[in-house]
Formats: sequence, C-alpha cells, structure tokens
Amino acid sequence: MIKVEDLRNFTFLSNPQTNPSRTLAAFVVSNSDYEQNKYINKIYTFDGQALKPLTEAGNETDFLFEDEKNILFKTPEKNRYTAQTEAESKRPLTHYYRINVDGGEAAYAFSIPLDVEKLWPLNNNGKFLVLASYDLNYPDLWQKTPAEQEEICRHNEETAFCRQIHEIPFQANGTGYLYNRRSALFFFDAVSEELELIGEDYPNYVIKWVSLNNAKTKALFAATCYEGNNEYRYCDFAKLYEVDLENCIITPLYEQLNQQLGDGFYVETVNQQHQASGHEIAVLISSDTSGYGLNENNYFYVYDRASSQLQKISDYEIIYGNSVGSDVAYGCCQEKYVSLNYLDLIETVDCRSTLQRFFFVEDEVAHKITLKRKMLVDREGAVNAAFSLNIAPTVIAEEFASDCKCNSDCKCGCQSGEPCSCECECDDCECECENECKCVSDCNCANDCDCNGECDCDDCDCNDCKCENNCKCNNANECNCDSECKCGCQSGEPCSCECNCENECKCESDCNCANDCNCNGECDCDDCDCNDCKCENDCKCGCKSGDTCTCECKCDSECKCGCQSGEPCSCECDCGNECKCVSDCNCANDCDCNGECDCDDCDCNDCKCENDCKCGCKSGDTCTCECECECDCDDCECDDCDCECECGDCDCGNECKCESDCNCANDCDCNSDNECNCGSDCKCGCQSGEPCSCRQNHSSLCIIGFYQQNRSEIYLVHNPEKLQRLTYFNSQNLSTVKPLPLTITSRFDREAVNGYVLLPPDFRQEARASYPLILDIHGGPKTVYGSTYYHEMQVWANLGFVVCCTNPHGSDGRGNKFADIRGTYGQQDYDDLMDFLDAVLKTYPQIDSKRLGVTGGSYGGFMTNWIITHTKRFQAACTQRSISNWLSFYGTSDIGYLFATDQNKVKDFSLEDQKTLWEHSPLHYINNAVTPTLIIHSDADYRCPYEQGMQLHTALTALGVPNKLCVFHEENHELSRSGRIKAREQRLNLITHWFLQYLQADNKELIQKFAEKCHI
Repeated sequence: MIKVEDLRNFTFLSNPQTNPSRTLAAFVVSNSDYEQNKYINKIYTFDGQALKPLTEAGNETDFLFEDEKNILFKTPEKNRYTAQTEAESKRPLTHYYRINVDGGEAAYAFSIPLDVEKLWPLNNNGKFLVLASYDLNYPDLWQKTPAEQEEICRHNEETAFCRQIHEIPFQANGTGYLYNRRSALFFFDAVSEELELIGEDYPNYVIKWVSLNNAKTKALFAATCYEGNNEYRYCDFAKLYEVDLENCIITPLYEQLNQQLGDGFYVETVNQQHQASGHEIAVLISSDTSGYGLNENNYFYVYDRASSQLQKISDYEIIYGNSVGSDVAYGCCQEKYVSLNYLDLIETVDCRSTLQRFFFVEDEVAHKITLKRKMLVDREGAVNAAFSLNIAPTVIAEEFASDCKCNSDCKCGCQSGEPCSCECECDDCECECENECKCVSDCNCANDCDCNGECDCDDCDCNDCKCENNCKCNNANECNCDSECKCGCQSGEPCSCECNCENECKCESDCNCANDCNCNGECDCDDCDCNDCKCENDCKCGCKSGDTCTCECKCDSECKCGCQSGEPCSCECDCGNECKCVSDCNCANDCDCNGECDCDDCDCNDCKCENDCKCGCKSGDTCTCECECECDCDDCECDDCDCECECGDCDCGNECKCESDCNCANDCDCNSDNECNCGSDCKCGCQSGEPCSCRQNHSSLCIIGFYQQNRSEIYLVHNPEKLQRLTYFNSQNLSTVKPLPLTITSRFDREAVNGYVLLPPDFRQEARASYPLILDIHGGPKTVYGSTYYHEMQVWANLGFVVCCTNPHGSDGRGNKFADIRGTYGQQDYDDLMDFLDAVLKTYPQIDSKRLGVTGGSYGGFMTNWIITHTKRFQAACTQRSISNWLSFYGTSDIGYLFATDQNKVKDFSLEDQKTLWEHSPLHYINNAVTPTLIIHSDADYRCPYEQGMQLHTALTALGVPNKLCVFHEENHELSRSGRIKAREQRLNLITHWFLQYLQADNKELIQKFAEKCHI
C-alpha cells in the first residue's frame, strides 16, 4: 500500500550534462533527509557502462564540466569543513570546488566576488564567462576592498528592517525581494583571479538567458529592461544582444520591445543535401503574444543581420518544454540541447512530452531557412531532460540488460521463460525486472493485460476465464461471462451460437471473422476464410444467400483480387494462391491490380504504375525503386537512396549520403570500402573526407524521464517508442494504480477532452455507490495531466478513493486555440470539468455521487474556489495556493500586474477593468458557498500570495461555512513539488485527513490516524 511517507524514499534525477567529447555524463541525484528536513544532492557520473557517485557532501546541485576530466561545483562555504567568518558570509561571494571525474577528494578551486548565476568555461584556458546579479545601488561592490565590502553589507543588513521600494516587480517567488537587483556579464580568469565587466557600463536590465556558439567566440543573450517609460516597471518583452567574447564588446541586435524572446541559440544550417553549410545563424524561440497573450506558444525566428530584424522561419507551434505535471519531479529541468547543426527540443503533445530534433535547412540560392524535424522520443510519459554520449548504444544496452522472465510470450519481444531484455517496458505490461509476468496462462492478451492476472478476453483466447466484457468463449461452448457476449449466448448460459452448423463457436480457430462476426449467421467474409459457412445474405465471397461458400468467388464484376468478371478467383488476396496483378508485386492488399499500384506497400521492381508514385517512377514508367525523390525510407527498400530521409529510417546499404552530423551509422553500413561520403565530421566516428571505419552507431541518446508509474530514471532511446531503462534508483515495489484513460467531447467546440481515472486496488465491479471520489485539478492553466506517477493520487487511491483528473480547455499540449481561455476562466473549463466528472460517474456507477471531493493548486486552486461558489455537488474541497480575488492579485503577486490583466483580457486598471477583474473573481460569488473547504497557502508564496487564502478564510468563516486555513511558514508556491520534506508530507496529510473526515466518515480509525499525523 502506498503511503504518504513513501515520499521520503524517492530519488530524484536532474540536471544532466556531458563533457566536451561527450564520453561522460554527470547528473544530480537527490534524496530527502527527513530528520534534517532537507535534500541530499550528490553528483553521479555515467560513462555508458557504469554509474558512479562522485561527490559526498550532499549540497552539490549547481555544476559544470570545466574540461574533459574536471567538474566544478558551487558550495556555500569556501572551506567546506570549517565555518566561514561571520563577516565573510555577508559578502557576495560564490565559491567553486573542483573534482576529477576519476575520483578523489574535491578541492577548493576559486571564489568570485559576485552572486554568480551561471558560469561557462572558455576554451580550456582558465577563463570563464560569468552571469551574475548585482545591487543597482552598489554596482561596483566587487571592486572594493574586503573591508569596504563588509562595511557596506553590514550597513545594508542594519537598515533592512525598512525597504524603500519604487519599482515593480519587487519580489519573486522562490527568490524573495529582488528590488534593485540587476544582472551583467563578466570575464573571470581563474589563474590570476581577475574579474572584468563586459561592456562600458553597468546595465539597467535583467538577463533572461545566455547562449554561446560552438567555437565560444560569441554569446547571444536576451534581457528585460527597466528604462524609458518603463524605468520603474519590468516589461515581459526583451531585447536581444550579442557579446564578442574575443574583444569584450556588447552589441544590441534587436531592441524593439515586441517579442518575449523566451530562448535562443547559435546553430549551423545544413544545405538541401543535408550537409553542413558552415553558416552559423542565431535562432530565437519566441512569441509576440499578439494572438493568444502571455501564454501563446512559441515559434522559430532567425535573426537577419542585414535588416536587423527577426524573420519567422515557420508557422510550426513550439509547445516548449515538459509541462506534464508530477509531484515527484525535483531539481532543474532541461528543455533543449543544441549540437553543432541541430537542436533537440522537449515539447508537450497531448498528455505526454516528446523529444524532437530540428534541422535548419538553408536554400543556397534563395537564402531561405526551412525546418526539418525528426521525432526522437514519443510515448506515454514525460521527458524531463536529454543528453547524448559518443558510445555505441549496443554497448550500453548489453551492459544494462535486465533479467526479467515472463511466464508467456509478451509484447516486450521476450519469449516465454527467456530473459526480457527490455524490462517489459511495453505500454501494456507493468512487470518490473525483479518480478514475473503473471498472466493467467500463455495467452494472446498482451495488448490489454496488466500482467497481474487480469485478462481482457477481447484479446485473449484462454479457456475458462470469467470476463465482465465481451469475450470469444472457448471450444467447450461454456460461456462463463457475467453479461451477454458477442457469441449471442446470454450470461451464464451455454454458448449456442450459429457460426457454423454444429452450433459450436469456433470463430478464433476456424475463420478470421471473429472481429466482425456476431456468430449468428452474419458473416463478413472480408475477414472470413471459412469454406462451409452458410450466409443469410449475399456476401463478397460470391455465394448467394443460403448457398454454401466455397470461395470460388465468381464475381459479377472486376474485383481487387485481380480476377475478371465471371472468371474463377485464384488471387492471393486472402486465399493463398497466386496474385494475377499486372506485374509481379506484393501490392495485393492495397492494389486495384489495374496498374494503379500503391507503392507504400509495394516493393516491386518492375511494376508499371498508371499514376506517379512514391517509388520515384512516373506514370507509365518502369519502377526501379532508385528513389530519387523525397521518399519515406520506412516504406522504400531502395539500395541506393539519395532521398532526403533520416538515416534512422533508411536501410540503404551502399554509400553513406546522409546529412552531416547525424546518427546514420546505426542503419547505414556505408560501403564495402568503408568510404564515408559525409560533407563534414559526423557521428559515425569518421572525420570529414576520411575512411569510415564504423560498423555500429557510436552515439547514444539518453533521457531522464517518467514512464509506467516509475519515478525519474535514465532511459536509453532505441527508437521513438522503445526505451530501455538503465537505472533503478527508484526500485521500491509500490502497489501503484494504473491511470485509466477516459475521453469526453467538449460541449464548447466539440474538441476531445482527455483525462484519467485511478481506481482503488480492491475496486469491486459489483459494488454500487460505494466509493468516494476526488477530482484533482492541475495548475497553470497551461500544464497537463499525463499517465505519469502522481504521489498524492496514488495515496488517495490506495486509501479507497476513486481519483480522477482531466485536461480541460486552457491545458497545454493541444495548441494555442485550445489553451486560450483568457477572459473566460470558469466557463468552458468549468463545463469541461463538470462534464468529465459526469462521464466518470456514468462509467463507474460504483462511485457514490453523494461523496465527492475536489482539490487543486494555483489555477487548480482558482477553479476549486470557482466550483464551491457555483455548485453544491461536492461534499468537501481543498484549495491550494489559489487565486480568490483578481483585484488584490493584480497588486500583490510577483506577476500580478501582467498576468491578471492578460488572463482576464483587460488592458489596464481602469474602473471598468477593475469591475471585470472582480466579476471574474470567485470571491464575488462567495455567498453561494456551502462546501466544507480546507485552504492551504505558504507565507513565502509570492506567485499566489497568502492574502488570497486569508480573504477566502475570512469570508467563509463569516458565512458559517466549515473551513480551515493552514499556512506553511517559509515555503513558497512550489510547496508540493520542492518544499521541504516535512512540509510536503504534512500538506498531504492535512488534505487526506480533510477528505477522510467528510467523504469516509465511517472510517473512524483511519481518520484518527491521520488526525494524529496532523497534530489535530
């Protein structure tokens, strides 16, 4: 049984990085220390064959590769083993330690007299590019003597009891007061310990991101400014700058404040033959917000140096990053990885996050940039970060092969009784490497089997199983179904179906009609090869009603079989004979045999097509499959492919003619002379113009992800849908409940709205109105629920609650139009939530509709507040870090003056706009509330400030509605995800106790148990 306290045992992986040659990766491994109420963070290394802990102190979260063999990491103290002096601890100092990747003890490296945000090594010469923040009142503090610095810092501390503020924002969630904080770039020489400001003066801006080119000669960065008419107001739009790292010069590139400039990078284009062009461009991931506001999805732009303008490359919407929610993802998340001439990018699609590779193709004549993309990872779950190693995937795969043995053949690819090399990592089989596949018998149920004995007999031909759904029965004619089945027999009665004259159901064994046959005489002979069934109607076999079907098939007209009207059919379509097509091809299934060949399914070498086809041949030509076109090599077996295909899809066995810097070695054997014809150095291992000696792929793509109810682990990517789990940091054998998908159609625009239902482990189908339910609403609103592990939901399901969640309008992963609910909060999203709940209640009548609970955080907290003020159908609610009043949120949140106006579609704070903000506030409707409500907030939450909960608590109390306000001291908006471990547990205990109290009132023992945990 999953418990709240299991959270203490989870391990979190984050922040993967590689050394310059990509032969070694390092990442952070975090565990909670409950007694000390903190997280222990250590750096691990991974070379494709072994995982090794590198550090031991437990506070190493921020690190970088200094070179091939050394890692630098931040520490809070200069001497990690003795305390700093009090005076030194007040000065802005950032200390770095150095450790060799081969082991040994970490040693002090250097200190930088700044609050360093990020550090980049510059060409292994002991020099670094530094991004640091500074106080606008003391920009040159770092240039003063230590004594002068101490005096200034002491003075600031003594006067900190009164802060004088004249700009917004003046605080930020997770940071605290940021009044007068700005950022700048510096050079730092670790050998001489010299520090140099880049640029002529201290800038009045905050730098959002910095990106270096491959040669480390220049850097691109975006900054939001406090200047001009917005001198004291932070603007969401940014300006673009470039740094000449060789001459220490900053040049403004784009100063029009009309783009968010969310991210950017340098990348080399490839030509139309997908060879490296040597042309480096600056690419921006940005939105102008003109169509869908602050949450608008991004697009790719290229900076045009001739016009000093941003040019949109494509209309492709970038749904940037992983927004699949989880309460067990701790640590920083990586959203992109830039190589020499491609970009790997994490995107959210529907209920999952994917990893795609983007190439920027340049037309050498028109000088136009277009996109080419390739899916790298696409399966249910979430990608949190990615990295590549120059190590053959076969080496990694063999080193980390598992020992899982299944009792029967399964979709994993392993055979019954043999070791499973993929840990049963298919979507339908959940057994871990240390367990066994517990199917009832050797059956064909892999598609719908949870490997815990629960077979879905729609796909199972096992005997004597008792199904609640339609089944195909067995040869003994004894149907043990709880309800009517496709055979025509009634529940509990012998099977007397009339599939053939002997009244025995032999659908599975004797014919192929099981899927489309009701076994009562109505046979769809498209799927049937039986020779003795008597059809009630004329069928496609050629027999008439009442005739015996001999499949001689004398057709009334020409048919796809290839036979002519009135002639015997000797086709190979289904009968196993000879295909009399125009030419000798394997196109029978999708070929009209009149010369119109669908070459997607054809590997013919000499078919004459009437229409142009993907083989490359033209109408009337002989098809030689030489494939001189843009074909998808998945469908083409050409031996000399010059097409624009990804070499992961191409089986060409001759010369390597793929784009440069690609993973072609895995699928391309080059030629017999080992001559690589790539235009530049590529991942095959060969250098440009040198013989190709590779015989296997020397580059492996790995990800940190969440799949099949596992917490974060490292996976090796074999193809977009096949991942091999490499690590078992979270090997606890938890009794997880599998989220069951459920989809409804939105009444708003007829779009599909998807979600999940988690049933208690002891869920009884025969029970009626027996189970309480909790509706969980995600934050954002531009995030999404997926099939990943969610601790709070698993806890509640294991305590006997049905838990459901959905992705209403406003959620991520579906494009701008679906995500845009500006000005309509509480309308179509509310309808989606209520309609989804209705569908859950209809699908599972075992749920007691009189015992419903609702909860959510941030936007989910807003919707919880909206729900309790607009319906009385819930018996308990818990609103977390919520918005109750848009008016006060506008002035107190760190993003309020931007977000409140944007999301409510108002322009400013005029009287009319104030009226709109109030009408859109749940507090405006508080007199309708009757639902007992638990209110959870944190006093350091500057995103949805504590005052939002105070207002709600005061109003509910005045109205006599049962409620309780719980405030977590020194926690912020991230309480449920990265708060201190004791606070995270207590939060979940409080919510669970509240729902037990109101939804499982008879469970006195369990209520008392959680009351004691909550110190009630």
